[in-house]
Amino acid sequence: MSIDPEGVKVLLLADKVKTKTEGGIILPEEAKESQKMSMAKGVVVAIGPSVDSEFFDGTLEVGDRVWRSKYSGVFLEDEDDGVEYLLVNDEDIFARIT
Repeated sequence: MSIDPEGVKVLLLADKVKTKTEGGIILPEEAKESQKMSMAKGVVVAIGPSVDSEFFDGTLEVGDRVWRSKYSGVFLEDEDDGVEYLLVNDEDIFARIT
């Protein structure tokens, strides 16, 4: 399955959610869901055709690691491989991590 963002949407591969604490305590599902929504970093996988590149100092490219607004976007799961992506508006991305 291919996910192609439309308009000003950017498809991100969000950082992995921790399943247990550093001390070894396994986190409950509720904690994982809360953590998933608040994760603010990801890698650009695809860019919609109307994304304003001037907003990103000229370029935003596939493979860029970015910071996004917390609690923004919609989670999508690729049915073929089970990978979970995040679809956000371009304005929800506020920094590139270099």
